[in-house]
Amino acid sequence: MRNKQILLTLGVFVLGFTLLGFHLVRSGSPHLTRVLTLNPYYTSLVYLLVGLALAAVVASFFTKTLLRFIKNPVSKFVYFVVLLPAAILPIFRCYFRVPYLFCHLCPRKCVFGVLRAYVVPMAVVMNLKNRFFCYNVCPIGKVQTAQVSCNPRMLRRNSIILSSLFLILAGLLYFVVNPVSHPQLFDALFKGRYSFSFTVVGVALAIILLSFLVARVWCDNICPIGGFARIFLTLKALFRKNAKEQ
Repeated sequence: MRNKQILLTLGVFVLGFTLLGFHLVRSGSPHLTRVLTLNPYYTSLVYLLVGLALAAVVASFFTKTLLRFIKNPVSKFVYFVVLLPAAILPIFRCYFRVPYLFCHLCPRKCVFGVLRAYVVPMAVVMNLKNRFFCYNVCPIGKVQTAQVSCNPRMLRRNSIILSSLFLILAGLLYFVVNPVSHPQLFDALFKGRYSFSFTVVGVALAIILLSFLVARVWCDNICPIGGFARIFLTLKALFRKNAKEQ
């Protein structure tokens, strides 16, 4: 049963990645991008699902019923299918040379940019409970988990130092890059058009392939949401250990 879930997750991801990428690369004016971004039904569904997951985490202090419902394989698959398009869309087209990071500066936000302002804070809160968002809600996190299951000899020594460096770098870029205070840096990162980037897609493919050899390359080392959760939970475990020893 578990092997079927792994194959289904990877199969849907490859299919979605390929079809969405093909559509966005060949289309001069991506229709699907506008549909996802402007369609209130899709964005409302994402908000509903993520909000339900957040409610499950909060309610888990009193009852685990809703939490078990979210962790159900069928529920997790629904989350995966619904959230996947928004999660991978910026890989193929973005106004910036580095996707995902500068949505707050984007002149015309895609669906990820629209969702980010609300979903990311909810994800950070959910991750305080054993990285619940990364392992149960995030579609990329599910793919990385499935990849870990494919290779029992996978290298699993991800460095928390590397996570910290990427988190600091992302934070600096987020707060420093600004067309008013640092126009030259902004111009270097802003492409001025909603275009495809061979470099971004190449890096994404490299991370996907590397994740079959090294456990959770993106989630544990590069993603700011996962990196913050990992650092927080590591420090929390250290404080608990020290408290017990004292």
